[in-house]
Amino acid sequence: LLSLTAEMSSDLTWLIVRSNSSFLVKRNGVQFSSEPGNLTNKNTFKFSNLANKKAVGLVANPEGGVILSVKSKKGSNARKPASLYNKVTLKKIFAALQSRSQMPPPGITIGQT
Repeated sequence: LLSLTAEMSSDLTWLIVRSNSSFLVKRNGVQFSSEPGNLTNKNTFKFSNLANKKAVGLVANPEGGVILSVKSKKGSNARKPASLYNKVTLKKIFAALQSRSQMPPPGITIGQT
């Protein structure tokens, strides 16, 4: 048996998602996106995690390090959200950088309440 899976083009996906997304945030005439994989928070095709076939995400790990997630290239995973991303925890690289530097990581303020 042949299994045919229909896959939408990334351009068609962007046309649907760009103005009708639950991640869309509009403030002062500017559109932002709060998608998990959108690292710049810009609502553009270039940075959209939903529309692009190649996507990368970084999330802080509560146990230390960073979780790097990359969108899977397998077409069979397109309809399986749990296995759509390949995730790797990076601990050693960030621990070594943090131990060498006394500065806190970017975006983290210490002593602010």
